[in-house]
Amino acid sequence: MKKRILLTVCFIMLLCMAGCGSPSADIPDGEEFQTVRAISARGDNEEPEADDGIISAIGDNAQQDQKAWEKVVIAPPEGAYCNIFFSLPEDWDYSWAQSEDVPVSSISIGIYPKAEGDAKGCIAIKYAEGFGVCGTGLESVETTFNGHVAYKGTYDDHPYWDFISLSGEYRGCSIWNYAGETWYDKYQEELEEIFATVKFELLIRDGVPLKDSSFGD
Repeated sequence: MKKRILLTVCFIMLLCMAGCGSPSADIPDGEEFQTVRAISARGDNEEPEADDGIISAIGDNAQQDQKAWEKVVIAPPEGAYCNIFFSLPEDWDYSWAQSEDVPVSSISIGIYPKAEGDAKGCIAIKYAEGFGVCGTGLESVETTFNGHVAYKGTYDDHPYWDFISLSGEYRGCSIWNYAGETWYDKYQEELEEIFATVKFELLIRDGVPLKDSSFGD
């Protein structure tokens, strides 16, 4: 129950901070998560093969430890602007929310350690059509995600980054830090490995389909 409340708070914060140009569709709260297709492959460290419209964040070849890893695919069966897939160590968990429009134009995924004592924050992986950020106290610097231009944003001189958003054709793809400095420092090594598995499969841009919206078999 604590984790459900935590993730609900994360998603609410995410929507509030992404207010400029954000989609009008509301994301359901934690009690109304919709089921999407998830693929579990514990112990299989192979990553999905890259394809047109798919990029990975931070790097392609993060060295994963000996823990079993789970592959997860967030691909709404009714279709989406963007499918998201990633891998998690066996001692991490995730939950998600999506907008109610079809095709789905906004998805948020929270990731966090399973250990109850560590449920103090989360990292959110997000796609939102029409995404934008604004607000006082925001500083943004250019960076890269695996060769793609991105921006790292920090609010109010936080000692840690608040979001990293991709730009160009992958605008709308972002990762948000709701972990706090101590939490993030504790799990930084594992988080960087997780980030390296995050992939976005862009299917629709500005309302125009880019390819068949099916994702694998």
